[in-house]
Order: sequence, then structure tokens, then C-alpha cells
Amino acid sequence: MLAAIELKGGRNIAIDRIVAQIQGGLNILDRVAQSQDVNDVLPILLYAGRRDPTSALSDKRVNFRGVKRRIIPKPCGSRLDDIVKESIPGSRRRTNRRHH
Repeated sequence: MLAAIELKGGRNIAIDRIVAQIQGGLNILDRVAQSQDVNDVLPILLYAGRRDPTSALSDKRVNFRGVKRRIIPKPCGSRLDDIVKESIPGSRRRTNRRHH
């Protein structure tokens, strides 16, 4: 599984810029993992502030290896393992968590 995660805060969230930044992250991940089969890719936006970008992102897509994907908006503080469980049907995967 690969995840491209963009963090945004504040009142003004430029949707087209978010899409471009996540697409850029996916392009880098594709180059890094070019020799590997990748079944699950999660483009994620973690946002802070009062404005929920879900509706503004509803018609936006990013591309990974020819497959268009919706961006998953979640509030900052969301746990990656919860996002994975919600986004990948039947997933019981657990992410590695580091404790400081």
C-alpha cells in the first residue's frame, strides 16, 4: 500500500493546488516503486480549520498508473490505520506505528 498525504491548514484551501500537490506526490511514489506491484494507493488530504473540503474535492481525481482515484479528505489528527480500514474494503491491515 502507498499513501500520498498532503497537510493543509487555515481558512483558504486552494483545491486545484491540493490536487496538483497530491498528484506530484503520487508521481514520485510511482518512480520510487516502479518495479513493484502496488495494489492499494491512497491519496489523502489532512486538513485543519473550519472549512471541510469534501464537497470541493468531490469531482477531483488524481492518477496513479492509469487509474483515476478520489482524494480522501480527513481532519488532521486522523489515524492512518483508520483511514486504511475505511478506504480499502475488507482491509484489516495495520500500519506500523512508532511511539516516541
